[in-house]
Amino acid sequence: TSPMDAINDVAVARLDEWVPEAFPGAEHQLGSAWKLGAAMLGRDGTDNVSAKAGVGINDHWAKRDPDEERDGRRTPVDMLIGEAYEAARAEEWTCVSPRDAAIKLAHHLDMPAWIAGALKRDVSIATPGIVNIFLERPQPLKSPPWPTDVLPLGLMNLAAARAARLRSPVHVLAFAHLVGAVVAIPGRVVLDLFGDGGFRVGANLYGAIFGPSGAAKSPAWSAGLAPLNTIEGEYAVDHRRQHEAWERQDRRERLSRRIKAKAADPGGTSPGEPGEAEALNDETPIAAGSDDRPALPQGSGPPKRRRRTARDTTGEALVRLLADHEAGIVVIADEFTGFVGSLDKFSKGGRGGSTDSAIYLSAYDGSPVGSDRVGTGSIYAPRPHLSLVGGVQPAVLVPLVANLSSDGLLQRFIWCVAPGLLPVDRDLSPIDQRLVEIHETAIRLLVDLRRDGEDDFVLTLTPDALAEWSDFDRWCSGEGGDAARSDIERSVLSKSPALVARLGLGLHLVTWAWTAADLIVDGLMDEADRPSRIIGAPTLSNAVRLMRGFLLPAARQVFDAGETD
Repeated sequence: TSPMDAINDVAVARLDEWVPEAFPGAEHQLGSAWKLGAAMLGRDGTDNVSAKAGVGINDHWAKRDPDEERDGRRTPVDMLIGEAYEAARAEEWTCVSPRDAAIKLAHHLDMPAWIAGALKRDVSIATPGIVNIFLERPQPLKSPPWPTDVLPLGLMNLAAARAARLRSPVHVLAFAHLVGAVVAIPGRVVLDLFGDGGFRVGANLYGAIFGPSGAAKSPAWSAGLAPLNTIEGEYAVDHRRQHEAWERQDRRERLSRRIKAKAADPGGTSPGEPGEAEALNDETPIAAGSDDRPALPQGSGPPKRRRRTARDTTGEALVRLLADHEAGIVVIADEFTGFVGSLDKFSKGGRGGSTDSAIYLSAYDGSPVGSDRVGTGSIYAPRPHLSLVGGVQPAVLVPLVANLSSDGLLQRFIWCVAPGLLPVDRDLSPIDQRLVEIHETAIRLLVDLRRDGEDDFVLTLTPDALAEWSDFDRWCSGEGGDAARSDIERSVLSKSPALVARLGLGLHLVTWAWTAADLIVDGLMDEADRPSRIIGAPTLSNAVRLMRGFLLPAARQVFDAGETD
């Protein structure tokens, strides 16, 4: 093997480590791929250069040249010499000869010094197996940059302060706080994308943080979901009080019936044990819950607990929760290892796993879900609103991709890459409690935006916002049509336009809630006005930037890490 070929092979396998530096305007795409647009190359039309890790580099303009001998194929070394790519290339990456370009790449990629030495001496590498080992060496996780201006400034500052305390990269906490706020939006709050009722999306999300053990995945979710978990705890306290009230009422009703039966039949049985008659005169009120529900009606059954979150739930139990709660359920899976295992443990032969996976697939789009079981009867949720959040370790990613990508479940997720903790001291200074209070107030505003039984809360896009969305939709269609893309890449791209609509809805309402909560906490407003039902172009633009600049590159890294030969 020649050292030049070895260096080119390594550089093609690891495009992410040199292309963005050598070509600052290159566009990062799914599948560890990059594109140099015709405009940045100083060309007319659409004759771009595309590069995909492990596949190669193609110059589509050169392909049309009748004198072209390599069908447009180029090596990394080719890209660093000559005038063809000079317009897009960083000046410090311009090399005068193929050997100089190869040496620069070898040094930049930290390749063994003996490979560059062999190149300088113009000798072959007698042990290509060493190069193969180097190519297969696991590379550290890297996250794309987080667009800091998509979140309200106060929420971004809160995420940054909590990140400093955890020694976590800021983007991990920003992601958790964004998703934690969006999933608080109740069901039947929808964006009518085209304004004709034909295509509506809710604000539910499936979100995952991907990273090694100890990368602060669970603490990040705990911070982002803290207000929702607090509300869930309040629901539990309300339910316990309501249930105690129901037990008192039920006991008095039963005693009353027994006493009436005794009066009607004096020779019958005793009205009860000592003290039961006094219990009948107990005047303890049957209290309403803190959510202003009325006192229990006479003869009613035990009260149901109000819910917004669930953990370690079966498919059947989840359908029941969704049927009972129009506002929706957020399933919290700290590590997806248990979640994936739960999909196939509910019936013999694995049939339950298939059924439960179908529940998550259908509920994501708000399609009806149901369950028919012997002993429990039929349960039906006509318009479920389901979100799912959790963490994934690299060790379990391969089976996760193998098991949940074939039916499209995994491609419905938005991803955040958590490389690990930063090598810095923790910032233990007090976190601004005003921001914490605004955060909790904002989440409560979102949770209460619509109550069960109310009409749908429908939002629409301005014409400019719809144009932003349409441009992104066309971009996804064009990228998905590239024959070099994998089935998973095409699937992710096909689902991205609907995800951008969800994110636009979420960003609009989160910004409204934070702004109103800020005024409420400062005493400048007693209660929030209803949010505008019109979403503008700036919000959709933010959603598109978040998707293209952060979420799609993160998904690319996740699926690349989960691919098997």
